[in-house]
Amino acid sequence: MSAQDGSHSERTSLVHGPRGKGGHYLVGLGLGLVPLILWGVVVVDYVHRSDLMFVVIGLMQAEFLEAVVCLFFKRTRSIGYGLLTPLPVGVFLLLAL
Repeated sequence: MSAQDGSHSERTSLVHGPRGKGGHYLVGLGLGLVPLILWGVVVVDYVHRSDLMFVVIGLMQAEFLEAVVCLFFKRTRSIGYGLLTPLPVGVFLLLAL
């Protein structure tokens, strides 16, 4: 395929995906939901998984730092937004317990 037939405009990669920045946001959102899912495991079975609570808190802190770093770069900014989206819910659930 040559560059003259216009095929270069339909290229996709693992980073950008076919939808562009929307895919980045969904990747960040998926990664941001991991601590919330683990937090649900802690709440359901708190007696046996109290040590996991500290892991979840550490993951939330690391997620916040990763989101801040992603916001600095234009290429990864939408991933940072996706990471920040579930963070207020996680903080609310932490304070509610």
